[in-house]
Amino acid sequence: TTATAFDDSEVYMISKDNFFSLLYKNAHVSKKFIEMLSNNLSENENLLHSSTTRGIIFSSITTLCSFSSLSFTHHQGMASMGLLLSIGLFFTVVCSLIVLPAWSGKRV
Repeated sequence: TTATAFDDSEVYMISKDNFFSLLYKNAHVSKKFIEMLSNNLSENENLLHSSTTRGIIFSSITTLCSFSSLSFTHHQGMASMGLLLSIGLFFTVVCSLIVLPAWSGKRV
């Protein structure tokens, strides 16, 4: 697995056994780790409460249904175009809801 860092970074690795040992032996570390996870979950819950996000999801679902219905026609060109448009729309929605907010560092 490879990764690219845009800024100077240091990467530390801890084995699974050492990580669980740290959590089990230190209550304050376990508590802090659970707090960090719960804060991250509450921030991500706000994603679906945004009217913009719901608008993107619902409009993409209806458009995806329309384009994917083209893939069930008997005409080979129309079917392949419907499949291609459905795949393209799916990845566009994934990029706009997941990739772009992650790159910008902002929570939607």
